[in-house]
Amino acid sequence: MMVVQDRANLDDRQQQLYDALDERSPALAGTYRAAIRMLGTPAVAGEERARVSLIGNAMREVMNALPSVIGETTGRLKGRSASALARELSDALALSSDLDLRQDLDYIPVPRAVAIAIDQVVQTVVLETKQVRDDAAALLAEGSSSDHPAVGQWIEAREFFVRWTHLERPPRDNGHVPTDVEILRNIRVVEDLVAVRTAGFFDTRRLLDELLAEINRADKPPTSEQVQYALRQIPTLQLRRVFFEGNNSPLWLQPLAAAGVFSTPPEPTPGDDGYTREPYWPEIEFLTRMAGLVPDQVVGVFLALRSTSNSWVRRAVFDIGARIPAEHAARLVPMILEWGVDGLGWRTDPRSQGALTKNLLDNGETKAGLKLANLLFRPRAEGQQGKVEVAFEDYWYAEELPKVAQSLGEIGLRTITPWLEDCLRLNESVTEDFDVSYLRRAVIGRKDHSLPSVEHALIDTVRDLATASIRRAPDRTISMLSRTPILLLRRIVLFATAEALLLLHAERGDTVAIISAGKDLISDPLSSQETCWLELAHLIKAVADIAPDELAELALLIGAVPRVSTTAVGRYPRREDDVQTSPDERSSEPRERWQHRLLAAIGVPSLPPELQQRLSELDAEHGVIESPLAPDLSSGSWRGPTSPSSQTELSAMDPRELVAHLESWRIGDDWRGPTHEGQGRELTTLVSTNPFALAGMSDLVERLRPTYLRAVLTGWEAAIKAGFHPEWSQLLDVTHAVLDRAKPSVFAPEGHDFEDDRDYGHAKHAAIGLLEEVTKKRSNLSVPNLVLEQVGAVLIAAAEDDGAWSEYASRLPSNPADPFAISLTSRWPVSVRGLVNLLSHGPDSSWFHGALVALERELGRPDRHGAIHAVVGESLVKLHSHAPDWLTANLARLFGGDEGISTCQQVALTTALAAHHSHKATFELLREPLSAALRLEEPIAVGWKGRSEPLELIGQWIVESFVWGDIDINDTLLRDFFELVPPATRGAAVANIAWQFVAMKSVDVRNAQRLGELWDERVANVRANPEERAELGDFYWFVKCREYPVEWWLPRLVEAAELHGRLNSHGMIGEVLAQAAPVNPRTSLDALRLLLPEGVDAEARSYDLTEYAAPAVIAAGFASDDEQLRTDSRQLMHALGARGYLDLEQRVLEIVETPGKPQEK
Repeated sequence: MMVVQDRANLDDRQQQLYDALDERSPALAGTYRAAIRMLGTPAVAGEERARVSLIGNAMREVMNALPSVIGETTGRLKGRSASALARELSDALALSSDLDLRQDLDYIPVPRAVAIAIDQVVQTVVLETKQVRDDAAALLAEGSSSDHPAVGQWIEAREFFVRWTHLERPPRDNGHVPTDVEILRNIRVVEDLVAVRTAGFFDTRRLLDELLAEINRADKPPTSEQVQYALRQIPTLQLRRVFFEGNNSPLWLQPLAAAGVFSTPPEPTPGDDGYTREPYWPEIEFLTRMAGLVPDQVVGVFLALRSTSNSWVRRAVFDIGARIPAEHAARLVPMILEWGVDGLGWRTDPRSQGALTKNLLDNGETKAGLKLANLLFRPRAEGQQGKVEVAFEDYWYAEELPKVAQSLGEIGLRTITPWLEDCLRLNESVTEDFDVSYLRRAVIGRKDHSLPSVEHALIDTVRDLATASIRRAPDRTISMLSRTPILLLRRIVLFATAEALLLLHAERGDTVAIISAGKDLISDPLSSQETCWLELAHLIKAVADIAPDELAELALLIGAVPRVSTTAVGRYPRREDDVQTSPDERSSEPRERWQHRLLAAIGVPSLPPELQQRLSELDAEHGVIESPLAPDLSSGSWRGPTSPSSQTELSAMDPRELVAHLESWRIGDDWRGPTHEGQGRELTTLVSTNPFALAGMSDLVERLRPTYLRAVLTGWEAAIKAGFHPEWSQLLDVTHAVLDRAKPSVFAPEGHDFEDDRDYGHAKHAAIGLLEEVTKKRSNLSVPNLVLEQVGAVLIAAAEDDGAWSEYASRLPSNPADPFAISLTSRWPVSVRGLVNLLSHGPDSSWFHGALVALERELGRPDRHGAIHAVVGESLVKLHSHAPDWLTANLARLFGGDEGISTCQQVALTTALAAHHSHKATFELLREPLSAALRLEEPIAVGWKGRSEPLELIGQWIVESFVWGDIDINDTLLRDFFELVPPATRGAAVANIAWQFVAMKSVDVRNAQRLGELWDERVANVRANPEERAELGDFYWFVKCREYPVEWWLPRLVEAAELHGRLNSHGMIGEVLAQAAPVNPRTSLDALRLLLPEGVDAEARSYDLTEYAAPAVIAAGFASDDEQLRTDSRQLMHALGARGYLDLEQRVLEIVETPGKPQEK
């Protein structure tokens, strides 16, 4: 067949498209060119319809084939086609010749077979139509949904060509055929969309940037054709980003809206992994920017989206509402109220929520602003009883509430006070039966130092609003705040009245009205509640300082018995051993204390003479109150054990005074007051810095409570760790006496079990811990041998105490505590560790033999929790250094061997591996236990939970031994490890050595070489056994450690990535790969392409590679003389641009134009 080459009918743009298609499918390119040629050839008379049919058929075939040639299809539908089902329907209807489906009835009965056939046809047509659209979206709109307008244009063009391809049956000549202009317009749709799909991303972006420049210069709205053309240029997510982030013309908003661009934001979709995903919607950026220019139009767009759950949309509603004129913003409020608090969107910025509320309130839309404020700020019940919930996290609530309160102006106090009341009722501080709201805040006058909370934010805001309102209208404000007799509100109004009075007086304003209202408030019975004393004192003092004559008539009130709410008393926290008293008895108890605190808080200068005298009497009887304005703990929260004496006060006492004080002090009646435990903590701190604080004092065990003994022993231990020695004779006497104590404490109980320590258990634990610390060899403190001998004797004797072992054996299994952790917190293992420490002083020490005998004895006891074996494993090096013969003789007993390895022996082994690096001598000692552990079928017991599992620890020791040169490549243990252990664990053990190289100041080149040889062997294994590819997963540490030249690691990185298939660089090697690019650009590009991940979380996992490696690697490819490398680099650049790295081309060109310039990070 003769072929004529003819390109005359193709313009430059069409020629580029033809060439792109020709690379993929010459037949498809030829079909497209044939359609263009026929369109350019005038129709012969009588053949007009045939010409249109041929063009339509050619374009239909092009469009049908394109998804499989240059895109992805969604797959063919299973089952018969709609046309085949329609033929079957026709057959079914033929069997029912008397059936008339055109009857004038609402319901026409049909045979079941016909009904089923009709249903199948309808359902299949729906699915086929959806598949056509989905195929088009897969071809054209990567990252966009099938609802994208460009997909709609494609579908319309396809329907046009299909419609004109087929002749009617029978053919009719109605005189109408589409014009060449109509045909060309539909061909242009296909051309534009396919051109975008086949061109490189940045090539398309440059054209799009030119289009955006024209758009932003135009002073007229675009035509429908211009809008449709623009939409054909942005079918993908990233091109939409470029367009909508670069379009600054408000003239385009309405035409785009009319084209349906803003009508279908993507909805959140749950994934198979349990996470809900929601693609970014670039259109929102354009709408947000345009809001300030055409707010009415933008609000209209958002109101049409009220049913969407897209969180970008819901965030934007608040963002734009905060910035547009209030009359437009108010139109958004009904939609927000429909959403409710739970539908505000997790992306929504709380600052925008507050700003929208302020915008409405500040600019005349008070009604809408109040509705929104109540939705966002008013507390409501949470699912959990006693909890409150608002639209914000606590921090943002505390930030935004004061701003909204300021915008509420004069209605702020009456709006927000009910919110505080709601909060107190919802958190059950106020009920019908009691009111303990005063406990919610220690000091009204300053912010609470705890974490931000809804409650504290409301208290602060109501306080400030009340202060401002009382200055303007004291009687009305106080009356409003007093309508509800809530104690916390009364404390707030007392404080606010005092502050308003002081501020007005400082400004030389008229204070008569506030003083009068203040006097009435002081006289009100609710103000005399015991819990209001601090704020009451503040108000009385303010009145007295400004108008002293007014205070005389208040003397009687101040001298009266305070009122204590029985409902409040009923809610006081109480210890189980509290004496139960009646409300009447409790009401009479605090009279003098209340008077004393109140008068002291008012202060002598502000009191009339008779009350000054009364304060003097109370001071003489009860002592001067040092901090009269300090809040009562009953108005705040209890913060743990406190001491009656500070460390400074304790340190000022000599040893005799200190012991006498500790002997004589007793806990008072107030359950919130100081405790022995609190004072003990101060004592520990004192002794740790001054171990001679009790020097010269004897019989401490008889004179001091066990809590104080524990504190002293703990302090001495801390002092020794810091290099300070105590009085050794006193230390020995106290520890020996504590450990020898068999009788319970003779001191009367005054606290809980831990505080009283009646059996001296906690004190004995502290004594053993102290002795264990003394036995350690240390460089910062020299312990006299005589002391060590006595310590050794005490420890050896203590080891014989069955009580310590019984306590350990009866301990319940603790999870997640591991045996090593238990060995640090239980008395018996700590004493055994002390015995090992004694051995570390060498066989020439006088206590060596006794310590060894004691250790033997303790190792013979049952070790239920494995803690003793954890001590043995931790002490492997000490035992090997100072008792090698004993260790060798007992090795199999302690660590296991060829005959097996028990759970306790596994604990000893894995603790040793975790505590020490491999050494030739210890490795050979543990060879048999290591081999036995490798052959276990069940999981190996963990001695010390760390970053590595037991099998990986074993591998690290074995691989370390090889790398350090202690064993060779054919060592049995090394071979067993790589044969018996899962691939990922093998790889982690090998890569761990490279990880160690990262932290080393210098690495022996021979060690690095051996590790490299081992890696090559493991790669060869994976080549032969691809299913073991997980062994290569951690190669990035070889790159990261920088101990290997580029020429070594780069090709191995490529091979590892090829063999593994999904190699993850974990953000470790982007910069190293960038530096390697000039050395070997080809292999660097191959490595980059292989390492870049795919999938929904690809962006997060590839940041290191795209941010650092990609620009440098692609630039190195551009600078190469290899044409293929330049082409491949360009293709990768376009591919990454299409994934969202929009500035990549610019960064690449900067490197190309200024080689050697470091990248900005």
